[in-house]
Amino acid sequence: MSVVRWAREEELPALAEVERAADGLFEQVGIVFPPGTTMIEECDDPGRVLVEGRGFAVISMVDGNVHLDQLAVHPDSMPAGHRRQADGRRPRPRPGRGRPGCDADDLPRRSVERALVHQARIRAHGRSRPRAARHRPARTRAGPRNSTTDRDVPSRSVRFRDELWRAMDGIYRQILRHPFLEGLTDGSLPREAFRHYVMQEAHFLPDYARALAACAARAPHPQAVHRFAADSARTVEVEHSLVVELLAAFGLDEVEALKSPAAPTTVGYASYLVRTCSLGTFAEALGAIVPCYWIYARVGEKLLAESSPDPLYAWWIETYGGEDYQDTVAGVLDLLDDLSLSAEERERLLERAVTTARFEWMFWDAAWRQESWPCG
Repeated sequence: MSVVRWAREEELPALAEVERAADGLFEQVGIVFPPGTTMIEECDDPGRVLVEGRGFAVISMVDGNVHLDQLAVHPDSMPAGHRRQADGRRPRPRPGRGRPGCDADDLPRRSVERALVHQARIRAHGRSRPRAARHRPARTRAGPRNSTTDRDVPSRSVRFRDELWRAMDGIYRQILRHPFLEGLTDGSLPREAFRHYVMQEAHFLPDYARALAACAARAPHPQAVHRFAADSARTVEVEHSLVVELLAAFGLDEVEALKSPAAPTTVGYASYLVRTCSLGTFAEALGAIVPCYWIYARVGEKLLAESSPDPLYAWWIETYGGEDYQDTVAGVLDLLDDLSLSAEERERLLERAVTTARFEWMFWDAAWRQESWPCG
């Protein structure tokens, strides 16, 4: 199936013919447009144009909202039942199940519409929606620098974040090679695997918010208390809304999704975070939470650089971009570097971080396998 994507500058002139052909349909009902340039000819910014097959949409932002300026589809590409032939007869519907002119496994229309609106906001504002402070990436920048989480950080001879990343680096590289993430970027990921992932996120997020709140309760100074308390609240508000939208793309609501049991990995990961952050020291809690922030930030840079030919996966990837999240990650890493720890405390923190990194790999792997309980 064709996918929704942003237009390239060299494509804009050819889209004028699509608009003129679409205008011709109105003549059949007595509507004739005055001569002159088409709307697409007046648009010189491909960042405002989304294309799919032989159709396109021109969008803009008005008062902070997405406005659809023009929508045109070439008559030859319209589904049966949506156009008339030259002799005025409606064409015979195409054979097959599902909506006329659509494959049975086509992306639900409402999810495409959400993807269009969300990508329009990204292009108009230069960033995605603010994310709760959890695993959200930013765009890759040129140069050899390690990550945006390293920017604007004073040079130090030894930073604890560097020691922590060395401990997790091997797991991170395995995550990048996982078929779930590779399938997101090349579009080959089975839709049911992504559906499993979203449904497990619905189970996981409330406990993740509880773990962040526990970090706030153990924080040694007001700045850290505010950071983790705010991140916990944003998880409930922002992460929840994203999950609800993604579930809707599969024709599900949250109540239906939560009727499906949390998978073993989801239960194990959530329980580990809540227990460590509630019963451990602040250093141990920070060790358990930091990989949730940092690994997704690094993974996100990789995914966002490649995006995806699948509109739903591209939407998900774009959602995980944004400077706001990278600033949040940098702030958390500053807290990590500023800790004064004994050798034993550092070792415990690193141990907690490596365990969380393993759970991050396992969470994607469970979705890839569509994990379920082996008995009962």
